[in-house]
Amino acid sequence: MKFIWINLFCLLVAYPVFGQLVKTDLTESDYGQWGTLRLGKISKDGKWVALSMIYESGQDTLYLRSTNNTKQFAFPKGIEPAFEGEYFACITEGKVAVMNLANNSTSYDAGVRFNFFSNKAIAILSRSENKASSLKVRTLSGQIALEIPDVVEYTLTKNTLLYNRKLQDSSFVGIVDYRGKKTKNTVIFRKRGELQNLVWNKEGTAVSFLGSDLNEDRLTSIFHYDLVKNKLSSIIPQQSLNVTDTISITTAGIYRHWISNDGKKVFFAIQRKNNSYTKNHAVEIWNSSDKWTHNLEVQLDGWKNVPKASVWMLEEKKASVIGDNILPYARVFGDGKYALLSNPQSYEPQFKEEAPRDYYLLDIEAQKRTLLFHQLPGAANDIQATPDGKYLIYYDNNSWYAYNVLKDSSSALTTTGLSIWESDPNDYNSEPRVYGIAGFSTDNSSVFLYDRFDLWEVGITKSFAIRLTDGKEKGIRFRLAISAGNPGKTDPDPIDINKQLYLKAYREKDGVSGYYTLKDNKLQKLIFDNNCIDELVYASGIDIFREQSFDMPTRAIALVKGKRTVLFESNPKIKKYNWPFSKMITYRTMGVEKPAALFLPPNYDANKKYPVIVHIYEDMSPELHHFVNPTWRNPEGYNITTQAADGYCVVLPDLNYESNNAGVSAARSLIDLTKMLVDEGIANPKAIGLMGHSFGGYETFFTITHTNVFAAAIAGSGISDTVNWYYSMSQDLEKPEMWRFEDQQFRMTKPYHLDPKSYLLNSPILNVNNVSTPLLSYSGKNDRVVPWQQSMTFYLALRRMKKQTTLLLYPDEGHVLSSPDNQKDLSLKVKAWFDHYLKNLPSSGWMDQQY
Repeated sequence: MKFIWINLFCLLVAYPVFGQLVKTDLTESDYGQWGTLRLGKISKDGKWVALSMIYESGQDTLYLRSTNNTKQFAFPKGIEPAFEGEYFACITEGKVAVMNLANNSTSYDAGVRFNFFSNKAIAILSRSENKASSLKVRTLSGQIALEIPDVVEYTLTKNTLLYNRKLQDSSFVGIVDYRGKKTKNTVIFRKRGELQNLVWNKEGTAVSFLGSDLNEDRLTSIFHYDLVKNKLSSIIPQQSLNVTDTISITTAGIYRHWISNDGKKVFFAIQRKNNSYTKNHAVEIWNSSDKWTHNLEVQLDGWKNVPKASVWMLEEKKASVIGDNILPYARVFGDGKYALLSNPQSYEPQFKEEAPRDYYLLDIEAQKRTLLFHQLPGAANDIQATPDGKYLIYYDNNSWYAYNVLKDSSSALTTTGLSIWESDPNDYNSEPRVYGIAGFSTDNSSVFLYDRFDLWEVGITKSFAIRLTDGKEKGIRFRLAISAGNPGKTDPDPIDINKQLYLKAYREKDGVSGYYTLKDNKLQKLIFDNNCIDELVYASGIDIFREQSFDMPTRAIALVKGKRTVLFESNPKIKKYNWPFSKMITYRTMGVEKPAALFLPPNYDANKKYPVIVHIYEDMSPELHHFVNPTWRNPEGYNITTQAADGYCVVLPDLNYESNNAGVSAARSLIDLTKMLVDEGIANPKAIGLMGHSFGGYETFFTITHTNVFAAAIAGSGISDTVNWYYSMSQDLEKPEMWRFEDQQFRMTKPYHLDPKSYLLNSPILNVNNVSTPLLSYSGKNDRVVPWQQSMTFYLALRRMKKQTTLLLYPDEGHVLSSPDNQKDLSLKVKAWFDHYLKNLPSSGWMDQQY
């Protein structure tokens, strides 16, 4: 026993020296080497999952991992993972890798794209260095069934493949029907010129494609092939639509080329050929009565230059334009039976983000238009059709309504006082103004709606409203979860309330997030932790989440029967570093408690007062649990991790706003925040810095005109002169900027001429004489959102008063910096600015110290 005890004693004594990991500080040499985990597809049986590590260097890696943690395979630069039965495939370094999951054998083919057939075959498209391409169809075991050279594009449905082949000046469209040993390749059409944009109908019984004549620079023809009848049809829209302008078929913009499910209609869009805006050197005439300002009116040319949705009705052997120059915007629904037509100019000029519209219902086959909604406010996308096309769900005057297309009647779905379906104008955040529609039931009899916190099921064919979650009581926001394995999916699946639903959950007061399940009207917590849990893939018996916190890199967690297992950890090297950490704090301003995310340096000492950087925009606290890779490549010049690791406390607060007082209320919030930071012993009162970008740049400009609590400030792409910007034209949107004040972040309830006092009171430039805070500002000279002259205005004012300021202008940059070199330059200058003014380190040579 004595021998054992001595050895154990020796081990205990030796452990701090030999066993314990001695951590090091994060240095600049460690930047840029960190990756971010993204969840990919999961196999149907839940035994395998694809995970991607994304790196700043571009040396990304796709991992295929067994969910029982026994096997892992790496595919350098792997993308587009897919499963089919017992096989997995992805693209890796210009090749298509196909793995047999039963024996882990892998084969490789040159390829840039692939798709599985549904019966153990795969289509692979390859391109050589001289851009020649070929399409290969082979079995998953490796036997080649068919190889077709010179293939430009293809599309696949079940076991039938449609391809387009180009050979010299001719194009061919063919169909491959894969039946194992009975593979059939049939050329259905040949044409001199180009063919493109191959599409199937949903049932796989019809295909359509577009064509242009030889030496023609526009698409002129549409083709349709009925696989059941073995019949090819075609039209030339220029002739069929009887239009006078020279037109082309377009596949760009909001309209797409598609076939109705029944295969009887082909939808497409036409556009005037010469629709480009040519600058006119003659005098411009800007009339106050113009619907939109002169520049947009000229570009639209009475809506003649805008693409128009059109339809080819095969059985009637005719084509027609759905939208026109009177009602140019068309949304087709009901499998092509109806369209909703509108004109966004109808009630212009007005000065909100979206003008109200009149909406007309078009019966496409009968070509009959009926006025449906008069002066309906809100975004056009707030109106949604049930998948069967029988109802239109819309929002008006604090309630949701259903319009019965067949009966031409509307009925209220929600009653007054049931809930609040749109956000407070002062609560401008990531949520849409109207919280919106989550989806429809499988039988189209009910619609699922969001309020601020909860998910509701509301009857369409019968009157009922059921709140399915209890988020209001818990302060948790519930939203239907979308699987991370379907990143490009836009159309929601029907919601079957009898099956298990996944809900994304977020608690605002402390940033806790996770997922719940809903089944049989029972809400059950699946995973809900004091971390950021923001991605989900699931399969039979297993749920996989992405989890992270500020001091824990992204990782994959598997949950099986309530048991959690770590499947994959990114950046395991973090364990050797002293790392900063975060916590949620609150402060009181204007009688309201607001949260703020606080990021603390490694080895934080509560008895020490720290230099603090406050970063602002609007609601910033949701960043609390996000892991931030340390890097110099920062579009706005700041990085929470590097700043906290460098000895700063970093604060990302939510600010409290008042109508007609965005600047003043933001400044009040920040003054109250800094007082709390000082009173709590966190901040050195002489070493607090402020920075923000865009609207945060405006808030920074304004705040330093109303307080001297900040020892230094940095404003990026900010607005300094509210009146000037109010009366400016947007280079980005080509319309007056007034809507940003009257319907967005500036929260003004009246136009300038009716309330000049509020605009002047909240304009930084009019109070610039009060500034004593050293200011670094920056902007891109190609910024089309906020003109760089706004930063120049504030700089010139401070310069005239001989105040300490430096302005950085990046000649080739836009609203945020995109060049890695410029991102690093800005990040280094942000660091130097705060180091000098908050840490009393020597100034850099680029800083102007003359005053």
